[in-house]
Amino acid sequence: MLDSIRTLTDVPVGEEVHLAREDIVAARRRHALQLEAQRRARECVEQARREADAVHALAFQQGYAEGILRASGHLADTLLKTQTLGLQLRNDLARAAGDLLGQALSRPEWLDEMLERWLAGQPGDLGAVLHLLLPLHCRPRGPALRETLGRCWTGELIVEYHPQDRYVLRLADQLLEFDVEASRERLAPRLLASLANLPETVRLLDQASRQALADVYASFTDFAPTDPAELRHED
Repeated sequence: MLDSIRTLTDVPVGEEVHLAREDIVAARRRHALQLEAQRRARECVEQARREADAVHALAFQQGYAEGILRASGHLADTLLKTQTLGLQLRNDLARAAGDLLGQALSRPEWLDEMLERWLAGQPGDLGAVLHLLLPLHCRPRGPALRETLGRCWTGELIVEYHPQDRYVLRLADQLLEFDVEASRERLAPRLLASLANLPETVRLLDQASRQALADVYASFTDFAPTDPAELRHED
């Protein structure tokens, strides 16, 4: 419709023109309307472009936020697995410490050596009674134990057994008690505390663990922004 409106510039050159004042005013008004229409058209196009950019930016932000949430979820899951694995390793180490102590106590020589060392530090009171209270699993070694003690103790000897995993040695007013389970509980924290002195090689992950960790971190980059404006290049 605007193209059909003739303005003063549309009058052919060289023709003799006689225009009334009203025609001149109307032509100026039509020219002003044309300029206004063009201005509004440009504003509408600019507004549409801004709205399209805003929609695109919002969609990008929502997608990026979703990626961040997924990455955070993966990270939280990894940390939880790491904490669970650490607790499992501590429990396994404490169990291994207990097994190690159990193996040491299962050696027949252990009890003989302990009794000999303890008796060597006691006063030689021949009138005293040496009373031993040992776990039941030591009963088969009773005769051999009496023979061993006969070389370092010539006094009266009483050997009894009980179902607990506990060794009790009494001589006059001297008492020595060794609780296997209590010693195991004391040994485990000391063993865990000694990890700081272990060589670095024991802290290295194997190839499978490193690959699993790399896969987890690689999943974070799947949700990183790909807008060129967000990328930075460094030499």
